[in-house]
Amino acid sequence: MPILNPEDLMEFRAENQDALRGFRRSMLTYAADLNGKINDLSPDEFEHKTQFFIQTEIVPAMDALRQAMNTPARPWYRRTIDAAKVTAQVGLGFLTMEPNSAMANALVKYAGLFADELTAEGDHRSALKRSGLFYLLNLEKYHRERQGT
Repeated sequence: MPILNPEDLMEFRAENQDALRGFRRSMLTYAADLNGKINDLSPDEFEHKTQFFIQTEIVPAMDALRQAMNTPARPWYRRTIDAAKVTAQVGLGFLTMEPNSAMANALVKYAGLFADELTAEGDHRSALKRSGLFYLLNLEKYHRERQGT
């Protein structure tokens, strides 16, 4: 967890209220799971169980979320197929239509692809935000931006 000064932390929390709510719900779920594993343990056993839980539950979930955040909303092959379809349609349009009609047709086709891309990106982002750990990744990003790295 990055360390932020109180003003930055308050600003971050205000900007990420929905993610914070999801994070808190997620932490309650993790706490309930961990609670059953730490009853009646010595301090050393408690520390070991907690570290094990973090390494086997939290860290993999964070890594998977990081990977999902860096993965495009639509795979490259779908983009390539769509571009090939549009290029073929536009090329045919320039051969069979007047230049102005062909240009308008090309713009319409590319606008449709752009809209599909925006929709997929929005859906992808919404799915990521539903993860309870999304808040922590945003916090890391916010901290890096504040540090200028």
